[in-house]
Amino acid sequence: MHARESPVNQTARQARCASCTLAINSSFITGVVSPRGISLSGNSIFVGSFTGNSIGVYDATTGSAINSSLITGLNAPCGIAIFGNDLFVSNEGSNTIGEYDTTSGAAINSSLITGLSTPRGIAVSGNSLFVANGSGNSIGEYDRTTGLAINSSLITGLSSPYSVVVTPVPEPSTFAMAFAGLAFGGYRLFRSRKWA
Repeated sequence: MHARESPVNQTARQARCASCTLAINSSFITGVVSPRGISLSGNSIFVGSFTGNSIGVYDATTGSAINSSLITGLNAPCGIAIFGNDLFVSNEGSNTIGEYDTTSGAAINSSLITGLSTPRGIAVSGNSLFVANGSGNSIGEYDRTTGLAINSSLITGLSSPYSVVVTPVPEPSTFAMAFAGLAFGGYRLFRSRKWA
């Protein structure tokens, strides 16, 4: 005999399932040819067009094009990462990572990193740029400003990696300030109870 699901649980489960499959706006951004790579910065969404060899920028609220050809002349752009005003693009066709200005689209260094093996996904953390090398079956770490390899085979033995995500780690000073705040709060609580 199977236990019956209560009507409350059944309704909650159905609501969760409905919210998981409901498309908010399935055609939010249109007109991008073979979209690959997406990155959000402020109120702007940057989207790569793999076969259109370009990066466009769109309004994150409305989806309307701000500049659908912000960066052109790329070679099969696949991954996008943003750090401050710098936009990094993996060019799968030329095995390079390029660096561009997010506002003007001007090239800062269109061949910041060269000699890669089908670069796809990229991520930035601090001064490091992480690159998923699809044909190299690895993730490499490179200096964000110079493009020099820190460890081009940081993670190996993968099977055609397509993307990479890096979670930022708080700076040591953040931990120090948090600890100081907790210590001060604990001291104040101790003093208030001791004399009360």
